[in-house]
Order: sequence, then structure tokens, then C-alpha cells
Amino acid sequence: MEPIPHTRPVHLKQDDDYRLFRKYADTKFRWPDGGACLDCPLYRITVTATGRFDHFESDTVAVRANPATKAFHYSGASEAPLSRFVLQSVSDVATMQIDPSLYAESKRRDLSLEEANDLVTTFLTGRGSTKRAAFGLEKYSNEHYPEFQFFQAIFDKNGSFNLGHYAVDRKTGDVWNGVVCEQFTSASLLRLERAIRNRIGLTEEQYRKVQRPGPMCDPGEKPEVVRGR
Repeated sequence: MEPIPHTRPVHLKQDDDYRLFRKYADTKFRWPDGGACLDCPLYRITVTATGRFDHFESDTVAVRANPATKAFHYSGASEAPLSRFVLQSVSDVATMQIDPSLYAESKRRDLSLEEANDLVTTFLTGRGSTKRAAFGLEKYSNEHYPEFQFFQAIFDKNGSFNLGHYAVDRKTGDVWNGVVCEQFTSASLLRLERAIRNRIGLTEEQYRKVQRPGPMCDPGEKPEVVRGR
């Protein structure tokens, strides 16, 4: 095997400008249920950024949070080379506030990727799975079931240990097994499902009308219910 060439490290300059940038970048809209919407910034931010662009010929690279942790594989959304910008410093930070009412209205919509991820993470937290080394969720698509968002849960050993496949209904937030006809539920998951249905403008009456079997359930098959904490 060829050794992995070392690149010169980029040391982030965490000065007053950077801390100001982080302050505004980390300020997100919060739903009435208390959950933060990571895709809902409350400021438009303009900065002058310096750093380095890295280009990778493959669509998968090994990354780690810091030198003390184990590496795991990261794959892009498509089979194409990956690029990244390694931030070194920011300056000339300027902001413009965004009206929170832009996010506050409960318009009927599908779940976001973030919300689907949160649902699966909540269920696996109750099982203790999220405490495993290098735990993560890898999203993927199944062309036969576009109405569901699929995830594979992995941990440790470069992400090669499988904790299961999960499918989240984009319309209702129901969480299903991505391999067999099983529906997942728990007290914490039910609370979040109800909160998210309220966010997306889906009433309980409407939910009962649009609720449907999971992607791996045959017509008329009764799903097994798997309960967590």
C-alpha cells in the first residue's frame, strides 16, 4: 500500500473576528418546541476568508475529527471527486438580520433532511448506539422509494460496522426499518415526531389519513413494532 502523503496543516486563527463570525453563524431559529433549525440562520453573513482548497481525485476520503480520533470514511452525494475549503482566518465580518417570521409559519411541507436525521438519531440514542466510537448516519437514496429518506447507521473501524438501515417517511416522520417490515417507536421518538408534524403543518387528523406502510412492507402485511426507550 502506498503511504498517504501528508499535507501542511492549516492552523485556524481563532481571533476576535473569528469569534464574532461564529457568534452569528451559530445563531439559529428555534421552533416553538425548542428544537433548533440548523438550516434556518438568523443572519446573512459576509466575510473575507483565507484558507486552502483541497481536491481529492476519489469520491471517498478518510477523515478524522482530530489527530487523537480514529479515521472514518466520508463519501460525497455523487460519484465525483471531492473538494473542501480549509478555513484559516476571517475578517471584515458584516451581518444582516433575517426576520424569524420567515421560518415561523407552519406551512404544509415535507420533512427536511435534518429533521429525518434527528428522528433516527433520537431513536438510536435511546438504544445507546450513539455512544459508540465514530457513530454516524450516512444518508442514501433508494430510487424505488423516493418518498422515504434512507440512512445507514455506522460506527468505528472506518465506518465499516453496521447498526442498521432506517427509512423515514418524508410526509409523516414515521421511522421504519430499511430492510424488513418493521416500524420503530419510543417515548422520545413519539415526542419528536409530534413536534415535527406540528412544524410541517400536519395535523393529527391529516396524519391518520396520509399514514402509510413502510417501504419494505408488502401489501396487507402487518408491520412488527420495535419499541425503544
